[in-house]
Amino acid sequence: MFHRLFKYSCEPIGKIFRIRAITNFNMIRIIATVLFSLALSQASFSQTDSAAANKIRHGISVGAFVSGVPGYPYYLVSYSISKGRNRVSIGPVLGEKGGGYKGYSGGTNISLQNTSFFKGLSGVYQFFPNPSGKRYDLFFQYEATWQYFNYDGINTGSANWITIPNYSSCWYVGQYVGYGLRVRFLKNFEITHIIGLGNLTGRYTIMGMKSKSIGDVLSGNTRLSLSYTFR
Repeated sequence: MFHRLFKYSCEPIGKIFRIRAITNFNMIRIIATVLFSLALSQASFSQTDSAAANKIRHGISVGAFVSGVPGYPYYLVSYSISKGRNRVSIGPVLGEKGGGYKGYSGGTNISLQNTSFFKGLSGVYQFFPNPSGKRYDLFFQYEATWQYFNYDGINTGSANWITIPNYSSCWYVGQYVGYGLRVRFLKNFEITHIIGLGNLTGRYTIMGMKSKSIGDVLSGNTRLSLSYTFR
């Protein structure tokens, strides 16, 4: 009886051992499959993120800046190309009528008038040291500006004022290195503010005579922009 009971009682225990062994083996296979799938997914996402980071993106921006050039503020409309942590933009500098260096007009009865809204060009390189995706981010910037002002001379010494086209002109070249803050919002929009320091040089001429230096000085630069990036 004891032998028979032992025999019958051992058989289901052996089956339980076998079932547990099979179950454990299946669980190991499932866990291994899941881990392997996760590893493949992570590798795939890494490649996707890397591809996204290296994707060339285009954007547009509008802004205003102040520097050592008289007649500020000046306005900017720029087109940008970015890849990874680097971005390059270029665009025209615009402004109200006037501005620039007038200096000596060449006569007591000569008044200078600038009527152009186009004031020059601006080129910018920006480097973002932190990984992308942050709402708030700091960056480095190098900016080069070229600004040109052409003046008509108005002779006010007679009853009928006489306009002398292209009477005088002046130009400036500025180079600035700065540090800025970027704030992202609404996915594709961002606001950037940068403060920089650099060199500003310029020259002017009257009636085609030899140009004279306006100066070669240390100048500050601050710029506020609103940008949209096509993703």
